[in-house]
Amino acid sequence: MGKDKDISVTAPIELVEEIKAYLGYGDGKAGWIREAIQQRMDRDDPDARDEPCEAPESLGESEQISVPVSQSFDERVEEHLIYGDSKAEWIREAIRQRLEREPDPETIDIPQTALEVHSD
Repeated sequence: MGKDKDISVTAPIELVEEIKAYLGYGDGKAGWIREAIQQRMDRDDPDARDEPCEAPESLGESEQISVPVSQSFDERVEEHLIYGDSKAEWIREAIRQRLEREPDPETIDIPQTALEVHSD
């Protein structure tokens, strides 16, 4: 996938910490978020939504995350937005949805070091 641009999303620190719980050795937040976006696009029907994803007035303490994507990926995200959607909030919702679907990180074995990744 050619990396043509970055999608920037600001996420509350609590959400970032939840993402980090799922990351193993060599995993990055951007890749995890890109997969969350892809999963939402695979499920989402923008025509079936009544309410736009509006940005909250304040996120509190937060972190800016850049997610490198191809131009075509970004265009597909745009196709899933409805009038009034905040792209960043749509992405934050994709993250929340993935977190709800993922098994609890306490119950799965996530490699945290290169040694764990390469040992069997």
